[in-house]
Amino acid sequence: MLNPGETMQRQRNNFFQQCFLTLTGVLMSGAALAVQDMPGGPNVLQTNLRPGVTKIAADQYWIHNFLMIVCLVIFVAVFAVMFYSIWAHRKSRGAKPADFHESTTVEIAWTIIPFLIVIGLAIPATRMVIEQKDTSQADLTIKAVGYQWKWGYEYMRGDAEGVTLLSTLTTPLSQMDGSEPMSETYLMEVDQPLVVPVNQKIRMVVTATDVIHAWMVPAFGVKQDAIPGFVRDTWFRAEKVGTYRGNCAELCGKNHSQMPIVVEVKSQEDFVKWAAAKKQEMMAQADDATKEWTLADLEGSVTGLEKGRSFVHGRELFRTASCVSCHKLGDAGNAFGPELAQLEAKMTPLEITRHILEPSLKIDEKYRSTTLVTDDGRSITGLVVEETPTEVAIVENPVAKAEPVRIKTSDIEGRSTSPVSIMPKGLLDKLTRDEVLDLVAFVAARGQESNCLFNPDGCPLHSAAPVPAK
Repeated sequence: MLNPGETMQRQRNNFFQQCFLTLTGVLMSGAALAVQDMPGGPNVLQTNLRPGVTKIAADQYWIHNFLMIVCLVIFVAVFAVMFYSIWAHRKSRGAKPADFHESTTVEIAWTIIPFLIVIGLAIPATRMVIEQKDTSQADLTIKAVGYQWKWGYEYMRGDAEGVTLLSTLTTPLSQMDGSEPMSETYLMEVDQPLVVPVNQKIRMVVTATDVIHAWMVPAFGVKQDAIPGFVRDTWFRAEKVGTYRGNCAELCGKNHSQMPIVVEVKSQEDFVKWAAAKKQEMMAQADDATKEWTLADLEGSVTGLEKGRSFVHGRELFRTASCVSCHKLGDAGNAFGPELAQLEAKMTPLEITRHILEPSLKIDEKYRSTTLVTDDGRSITGLVVEETPTEVAIVENPVAKAEPVRIKTSDIEGRSTSPVSIMPKGLLDKLTRDEVLDLVAFVAARGQESNCLFNPDGCPLHSAAPVPAK
């Protein structure tokens, strides 16, 4: 029978043995858990700044390492003196403390030496800061606008002048929720990357429309805050062809992590070709700005809605084309109109388009607008959202203002239902054909990314209603 001391010793041995086995298992399984370096992004087990591909980044890398060396020398010198003093002047050796109270020489030394160190660091750092702020004589100027949660780009000068891009995350939701393995560019991939030529000075004019964002690409050594109502600028000159990745570096809301930046650096010849192709593509897709879409214009496209529509674009258009002002779909929207996730199966893409173009074609009685005439001659038409014996709350235009107008019942002289929908006409008129199709596909899919309309192989029968997601 073991005595208590032997029992405790055995328990300790078992504990350390289990720790050793666990650590060994983790180390041996490292190959299975290993991930690869992200192309143009961070490296696995990266412990230092990246050298970068611009002079700005190279300067930052040099001064960072230089500062680390200076700090290390100071650390070693200070602690070496301290430990030597502790060892050489210990009481057991008969050391006696000095009896002086001050030393002018020492005080001058510990003032002048740090001052010289700071000046020595400030000289190269000042030169670098001045260079980083000099955005003059740029070969290409690009405006970057931060939105929640994407980047918009407009080429303002150079070979691509007039080209506009909307750069949106393309990582599928199936990777975010863990149902599929993450790709090597997880949350760092976009549908339309920014494209620039190599060895050209690129001036970035940065701003935002909603909250503060920050445009940052570590390989360029660039980080510039994008502030609503203000314009800031920065620049870079990429010296190597390739793809480089960054992020919004300012906490900007719940999807802050889903706002990547991808920049493709091409040769001058390839950039000119890309710019020309992009301009031709924009001209082919462009429609008359004053054009009003009709069902006849879109019927052929939506009846055989093509495969591989963009779920990401459709979702963003649902938010930006004012659909969320009245309708709820998924976690976005209001309840001033029918909830689109509950649409009947007979609402095919063609029928959805018909109802968007003609909102008053068929109105659910629950959402029929009402016209109120007040005793001072005002006529107010909108959706009654609340009614009590003493007042009526009515929303005139959810797109412009969701807050209701409250009118006392004693001030109402007349009341009638309106044959006109509260949903305004012309919501599609500012969209291109492709944008219209992406938006219709998103609604027809009831907001489900797994719907066949977003599948590269398409649906079994395009003329029928899209196959619901399982």
